[in-house]
Amino acid sequence: SSIIAGNSSYVGTGIDYFGYLPLSGVLPENSLPKERIGKDDTIIPQKIAIFRDLLHKLEKKHINTYVVISPMYSFYTEGLTIEVCKEIIKDMKHVKFLNYLNHEDYYDRTLFKDPTHLNQDGAKKFTAQIVEEL
Repeated sequence: SSIIAGNSSYVGTGIDYFGYLPLSGVLPENSLPKERIGKDDTIIPQKIAIFRDLLHKLEKKHINTYVVISPMYSFYTEGLTIEVCKEIIKDMKHVKFLNYLNHEDYYDRTLFKDPTHLNQDGAKKFTAQIVEEL
């Protein structure tokens, strides 16, 4: 899910471990187009306002904050979500932006349940990488 257009298609599909819902399965071979896909984001102004307000409050209190975009297998082009995030945090000293959208470490389809969601193996790898980054 994103700050611009939420995704609730996996809610209620398994055990929820305090916000983490493990996904099993592997993205089938040849199930995706080879070219980049332009993501058509829908802006939800209320979500943007809440996100901006939260980051400003954290920045004002000098709380180090990380905004993380998780990997996708579909090679989406950077859409409005990333543009909005970059614009909101561009002058913030205590907010770090980590963009893994098209990160080369995740070009392996066996790390994904579907084109936009890591499976359990991919989630473990991503978690380890984020922990090192922090």
